[in-house]
Amino acid sequence: MKLFLDEDEARTDTIVMFEVETLLCTVSLTIGIGMKFNWEILNQYLICSIWLQVFIGCFDLRLIPYIV
Repeated sequence: MKLFLDEDEARTDTIVMFEVETLLCTVSLTIGIGMKFNWEILNQYLICSIWLQVFIGCFDLRLIPYIV
């Protein structure tokens, strides 16, 4: 078992965490806007945007070790 990450592993972990945080912020923002305003077109755009981010994130090669 390794106790310390090398520089590349630490950088990859930071990038993955940033991507996850960005996705969570987008989801929270979408829910907030959807509850505050009933803008049908905007809500559809934001929902499509979230699913696109999820789709890209699931197939991002950096995330495969965390999914499996």
